[in-house]
Amino acid sequence: MRVKLSYNPIHSARARLQRYLGCARGVTAIEFAFVAPMVLAILLAALQISTIYVAQSYLDAVTEAAERIVLTNQATTLTAAQFKTQLCSNVTALFNCNNLMVDLQSVNCAGTPSQITTCLSGYQPQFNSAGVSTTTPTFNSGAPGATMRLLVMYQWPVITGPLLMDPSGNSIFASFTNGTRLLSAVQIFVEEPCLNPTTNCVAANG
Repeated sequence: MRVKLSYNPIHSARARLQRYLGCARGVTAIEFAFVAPMVLAILLAALQISTIYVAQSYLDAVTEAAERIVLTNQATTLTAAQFKTQLCSNVTALFNCNNLMVDLQSVNCAGTPSQITTCLSGYQPQFNSAGVSTTTPTFNSGAPGATMRLLVMYQWPVITGPLLMDPSGNSIFASFTNGTRLLSAVQIFVEEPCLNPTTNCVAANG
Protein backbone atom coordinates (compact mmCIF):
# COMPACT_ATOMS: atom_id res chain seq x y z
CA MET A 1 0.00 0.00 0.00
CA ARG A 2 1.43 3.38 -1.04
CA VAL A 3 0.80 6.57 0.95
CA LYS A 4 0.75 9.78 -1.00
CA LEU A 5 2.17 12.76 0.88
CA SER A 6 1.00 16.22 -0.11
CA TYR A 7 3.04 19.40 0.36
CA ASN A 8 1.36 22.71 1.03
CA PRO A 9 3.89 25.55 0.68
CA ILE A 10 1.55 28.15 2.24
CA HIS A 11 0.98 25.99 5.33
CA SER A 12 4.72 25.30 5.57
CA ALA A 13 5.62 28.98 5.37
CA ARG A 14 2.98 29.84 7.99
CA ALA A 15 4.35 27.17 10.30
CA ARG A 16 7.92 28.44 9.91
CA LEU A 17 6.76 32.03 10.59
CA GLN A 18 4.91 30.95 13.73
CA ARG A 19 7.98 29.10 14.97
CA TYR A 20 10.12 32.18 14.25
CA LEU A 21 7.76 34.57 16.03
CA GLY A 22 7.40 32.24 18.97
CA CYS A 23 11.13 31.82 19.44
CA ALA A 24 12.37 33.63 22.57
CA ARG A 25 16.08 33.02 22.04
CA GLY A 26 18.09 36.25 21.98
CA VAL A 27 15.33 38.40 23.51
CA THR A 28 17.57 39.39 26.42
CA ALA A 29 20.37 40.48 24.10
CA ILE A 30 17.96 42.55 22.00
CA GLU A 31 16.46 44.23 25.08
CA PHE A 32 19.94 44.99 26.40
CA ALA A 33 20.91 46.57 23.06
CA PHE A 34 17.97 48.97 23.40
CA VAL A 35 18.46 49.79 27.08
CA ALA A 36 22.26 49.81 27.41
CA PRO A 37 22.92 53.15 25.61
CA MET A 38 20.45 54.99 27.85
CA VAL A 39 21.84 53.38 31.00
CA LEU A 40 25.42 54.21 30.00
CA ALA A 41 24.44 57.81 29.18
CA ILE A 42 22.77 58.24 32.58
CA LEU A 43 25.78 56.76 34.39
CA LEU A 44 28.15 58.99 32.44
CA ALA A 45 26.01 62.05 33.17
CA ALA A 46 25.93 61.19 36.89
CA LEU A 47 29.70 60.73 36.93
CA GLN A 48 30.23 64.01 35.12
CA ILE A 49 27.92 65.93 37.45
CA SER A 50 29.65 64.54 40.54
CA THR A 51 33.06 65.41 39.06
CA ILE A 52 31.95 68.99 38.41
CA TYR A 53 30.72 69.35 41.99
CA VAL A 54 34.06 68.05 43.30
CA ALA A 55 35.96 70.47 41.04
CA GLN A 56 33.76 73.36 42.14
CA SER A 57 34.33 72.54 45.80
CA TYR A 58 38.08 72.36 45.22
CA LEU A 59 38.06 75.70 43.38
CA ASP A 60 36.21 77.26 46.33
CA ALA A 61 38.91 75.98 48.70
CA VAL A 62 41.73 77.29 46.49
CA THR A 63 40.03 80.70 46.24
CA GLU A 64 39.54 80.89 49.99
CA ALA A 65 43.24 80.17 50.54
CA ALA A 66 44.18 82.90 48.04
CA GLU A 67 41.81 85.33 49.74
CA ARG A 68 43.90 85.03 52.92
CA ILE A 69 46.90 86.42 51.02
CA VAL A 70 45.02 89.63 50.18
CA LEU A 71 43.17 89.81 53.48
CA THR A 72 46.42 89.89 55.45
CA ASN A 73 48.04 92.54 53.19
CA GLN A 74 50.53 90.08 51.68
CA ALA A 75 49.45 90.96 48.12
CA THR A 76 50.22 94.67 48.44
CA THR A 77 53.47 94.53 46.48
CA LEU A 78 52.65 91.55 44.25
CA THR A 79 52.03 91.68 40.52
CA ALA A 80 49.17 89.74 38.95
CA ALA A 81 51.58 87.01 37.85
CA GLN A 82 53.16 86.75 41.30
CA PHE A 83 49.76 86.56 42.98
CA LYS A 84 48.66 83.83 40.57
CA THR A 85 51.84 81.92 41.37
CA GLN A 86 51.03 82.04 45.07
CA LEU A 87 47.45 80.99 44.34
CA CYS A 88 48.74 78.08 42.27
CA SER A 89 50.86 76.87 45.16
CA ASN A 90 47.60 75.64 46.70
CA VAL A 91 46.57 73.76 43.54
CA THR A 92 47.68 70.15 43.83
CA ALA A 93 45.13 68.37 41.63
CA LEU A 94 42.34 68.72 39.04
CA PHE A 95 43.30 72.10 37.58
CA ASN A 96 45.87 73.26 35.06
CA CYS A 97 47.08 76.39 36.78
CA ASN A 98 47.87 78.12 33.48
CA ASN A 99 44.16 78.08 32.64
CA LEU A 100 42.99 79.69 35.87
CA MET A 101 41.57 83.20 35.47
CA VAL A 102 41.99 85.52 38.46
CA ASP A 103 40.19 88.84 38.90
CA LEU A 104 40.91 90.95 41.99
CA GLN A 105 39.57 94.44 42.58
CA SER A 106 38.08 96.72 45.19
CA VAL A 107 34.29 97.02 45.11
CA ASN A 108 31.44 98.89 46.74
CA CYS A 109 28.94 96.43 48.19
CA ALA A 110 26.85 99.06 49.94
CA GLY A 111 24.23 101.42 48.63
CA THR A 112 21.60 100.79 45.97
CA PRO A 113 20.57 97.33 44.75
CA SER A 114 22.33 97.97 41.44
CA GLN A 115 25.60 98.70 43.28
CA ILE A 116 25.25 95.49 45.27
CA THR A 117 24.53 93.55 42.08
CA THR A 118 27.64 95.03 40.46
CA CYS A 119 29.67 94.09 43.52
CA LEU A 120 28.56 90.46 43.31
CA SER A 121 28.56 90.01 39.53
CA GLY A 122 32.30 90.30 38.95
CA TYR A 123 34.38 89.91 35.84
CA GLN A 124 32.60 88.54 32.76
CA PRO A 125 35.09 86.77 30.47
CA GLN A 126 34.55 86.60 26.71
CA PHE A 127 35.85 83.67 24.66
CA ASN A 128 36.77 83.25 21.00
CA SER A 129 35.92 80.23 18.83
CA ALA A 130 38.94 78.36 20.22
CA GLY A 131 37.72 78.80 23.79
CA VAL A 132 40.46 81.33 24.69
CA SER A 133 39.51 84.33 26.78
CA THR A 134 39.75 87.59 24.84
CA THR A 135 39.34 89.87 27.87
CA THR A 136 41.89 90.64 30.56
CA PRO A 137 40.93 90.31 34.24
CA THR A 138 41.61 93.16 36.65
CA PHE A 139 44.29 92.93 39.32
CA ASN A 140 44.16 95.55 42.05
CA SER A 141 45.43 94.51 45.47
CA GLY A 142 43.51 97.36 47.12
CA ALA A 143 44.41 99.00 50.40
CA PRO A 144 43.86 98.31 54.12
CA GLY A 145 40.18 98.64 54.96
CA ALA A 146 39.04 98.28 51.36
CA THR A 147 36.24 95.91 50.38
CA MET A 148 37.70 93.43 47.91
CA ARG A 149 36.30 90.87 45.50
CA LEU A 150 38.44 87.91 44.46
CA LEU A 151 37.04 85.91 41.56
CA VAL A 152 38.76 82.74 40.31
CA MET A 153 37.47 80.94 37.20
CA TYR A 154 38.31 77.77 35.32
CA GLN A 155 36.98 76.22 32.11
CA TRP A 156 36.18 72.64 33.06
CA PRO A 157 35.99 70.18 30.12
CA VAL A 158 32.72 68.29 29.76
CA ILE A 159 31.45 65.53 27.48
CA THR A 160 28.57 66.56 25.25
CA GLY A 161 25.62 64.39 24.26
CA PRO A 162 21.81 64.27 24.17
CA LEU A 163 21.54 63.52 27.90
CA LEU A 164 24.68 65.36 28.97
CA MET A 165 24.59 68.85 27.48
CA ASP A 166 22.11 70.86 25.50
CA PRO A 167 23.91 73.12 22.98
CA SER A 168 21.09 75.65 23.33
CA GLY A 169 22.19 76.20 26.93
CA ASN A 170 18.99 74.92 28.53
CA SER A 171 20.39 71.95 30.41
CA ILE A 172 22.08 71.62 33.78
CA PHE A 173 25.29 72.59 31.98
CA ALA A 174 23.81 75.88 30.83
CA SER A 175 27.04 77.86 31.12
CA PHE A 176 29.60 76.42 28.74
CA THR A 177 31.86 77.37 25.85
CA ASN A 178 33.39 74.96 23.35
CA GLY A 179 32.71 71.84 25.38
CA THR A 180 33.61 73.35 28.75
CA ARG A 181 31.70 74.60 31.77
CA LEU A 182 32.92 77.80 33.37
CA LEU A 183 33.49 77.19 37.07
CA SER A 184 33.81 80.24 39.30
CA ALA A 185 34.46 80.92 42.96
CA VAL A 186 34.21 84.32 44.61
CA GLN A 187 35.29 85.77 47.94
CA ILE A 188 34.21 89.22 49.14
CA PHE A 189 36.05 90.55 52.19
CA VAL A 190 37.55 93.62 53.86
CA GLU A 191 41.33 93.92 54.01
CA GLU A 192 42.84 94.08 57.46
CA PRO A 193 44.70 97.23 58.57
CA CYS A 194 48.48 97.30 58.45
CA LEU A 195 49.46 95.76 61.78
CA ASN A 196 53.23 96.20 61.59
CA PRO A 197 54.61 99.67 60.72
CA THR A 198 57.72 98.14 59.11
CA THR A 199 55.87 95.93 56.64
CA ASN A 200 55.51 96.38 52.89
CA CYS A 201 51.85 97.09 53.56
CA VAL A 202 52.69 100.42 55.18
CA ALA A 203 55.32 101.26 52.56
CA ALA A 204 52.85 100.65 49.75
CA ASN A 205 49.97 102.58 51.30
CA GLY A 206 51.83 105.52 52.82
